Amino acid sequence: MLSGVSLALCLMSHQRCVGVGVTFVVGRDPVQLLDAITTTFPGEASMLSCTSKPGKKPRKNKPPPADTLGAPRVLVLCMSAIRAVDVIRSLHALNPVGKLFGKHKQLGSQIEYVKSTPFNVAVGTPARVLKLLSERALRLDRVQLCVLDATYVDAKQRTLLEQPETLQSLRTFLTEHAAPRCRAHSMRVLLH
Repeated sequence: MLSGVSLALCLMSHQRCVGVGVTFVVGRDPVQLLDAITTTFPGEASMLSCTSKPGKKPRKNKPPPADTLGAPRVLVLCMSAIRAVDVIRSLHALNPVGKLFGKHKQLGSQIEYVKSTPFNVAVGTPARVLKLLSERALRLDRVQLCVLDATYVDAKQRTLLEQPETLQSLRTFLTEHAAPRCRAHSMRVLLH
């Protein structure tokens, strides 16, 4: 039986991506996530900053550029909606953060939200991200960094890479969406 990290490595190596944009960072606290991103990829800090000051709402009279709608630059995948909320709280300085999980919105209203809202960072579960991709609401063309929140351990002592409920969705996302972008050097994967 493969461990979660071994499974991720096998998936990535099967697609010839090991060493091409895969980075490992150990840390279970979601507060460390922003620090891990900026430490591992020092050039990414400016990319994550919003066009307006954090916590300040953008002006209503200036529409966001169309190419930024539904197209984050950083995508964080978590094992559950509850964990995603914790991660979003830790990234509060990067407002707005896109919420891509199923507990707070129905799929139809979330599709509308994603298509009409600009955000540089999005946090979600693999299943909801796949649904949004299949509905063409979420776009990966601007994603430069995909973070797998793989060190968080739930009450049953499982991680994102070991939880049966998310494993198939995660495998599909990695092989069909992340691996081709890693090979093209347009996306990096960070295991945190």
